[in-house]
Amino acid sequence: MKQITIIHEVETKREHSEYVLNELKKLVIPTILEQGCMQYDLYMDLEYPNKFVLYETWKCVEDYETHVHNLHVVNCIKQIREAELKYTYREMLLVK
Repeated sequence: MKQITIIHEVETKREHSEYVLNELKKLVIPTILEQGCMQYDLYMDLEYPNKFVLYETWKCVEDYETHVHNLHVVNCIKQIREAELKYTYREMLLVK
């Protein structure tokens, strides 16, 4: 089992930034409590407050796959989907 890190980049229109930020904040505590979550951080760009990064690290891919199907994740995606987002993500394996 290999550790996996996922980096999500979310950009929304400025008029939706506060709403999207509040929805993303709702993910942090429940996710940190999930099995296999080693790190889950939410960042907001200093220059562009409508741009966010979620940086998460999991003990293994299976734990991450379980996470993405949890209710708090599914609900967040439903809530922010209509906020005209630009979204990208990268899945990365730890190399030692």
